[in-house]
Amino acid sequence: MSTKSNKATVTKFFIEVINKKNLDLIGVIFSQNYLSHGMDGKEYYGMKDSIDFFKYLFEGFPDIQYAIDHIIEEQDLVAVSLTAMGTHQGEFLGYPPSFKRVRYKEMYFFRVLNDQIIERWGMQDVAGIKEQISKQ
Repeated sequence: MSTKSNKATVTKFFIEVINKKNLDLIGVIFSQNYLSHGMDGKEYYGMKDSIDFFKYLFEGFPDIQYAIDHIIEEQDLVAVSLTAMGTHQGEFLGYPPSFKRVRYKEMYFFRVLNDQIIERWGMQDVAGIKEQISKQ
């Protein structure tokens, strides 16, 4: 598998699934054996938790868009840093809609095999999101 294909797979995820809200592509982009390592130390197997999270994200920020700031690959790993922007229009992280425009950073490592994401580690600026949506 070329690293160009691995970067293309990760880029496709952010453009097609997140920015275009096409959850039907998750089964194409993610392996059935997908493993996500949460910031809380928990591991999530399969795609159901991810689909549920994306639905929750889209309810909170229906216009969410991710811009890839940097993307680097080495063998089967792809590292990406992103800027997310959206308007807080639904409940998110326990906060009611504030209708504020937010901007925050995220960083991920993805393991890609045969054009599918099989594993993910991520960090999101949760404190920054909360700070922005909780301000009066």
